Amino acid sequence: MITINTTKDNNDMFLDNKGNIAIVDNAESLRLRVQQRLDTFLGEWFLNRNVGVPYFQIIFNNPEETAVITNIINSEILKEDEIIRLDNVNATFDGNTETYTYNASIASIYSTFDFIFIKAI
Repeated sequence: MITINTTKDNNDMFLDNKGNIAIVDNAESLRLRVQQRLDTFLGEWFLNRNVGVPYFQIIFNNPEETAVITNIINSEILKEDEIIRLDNVNATFDGNTETYTYNASIASIYSTFDFIFIKAI
């Protein structure tokens, strides 16, 4: 699948070195779509209020519940059809910085790649 590429810091699309809208495909497209999926708050998208992660509804209210948060994140990631499975899932919550860190190896129809997701809670 082809996806418009976006910057990592603010999720803006940009032009490539030829002046065209930058695009990515296959595993990089999948990685980007997973990141965008996890960056979407439940109820945020006006076209479908059922899309997104329940940050306000569940996660922000229970930041220490790493197992619950990890299950929610795993479930959201596996909604992408091209993902076969998640391996080596590791998640931690740092109470000092109030940061949740998620690491996994994503096996997809394209390849297997490491994925890291960090969210301030």
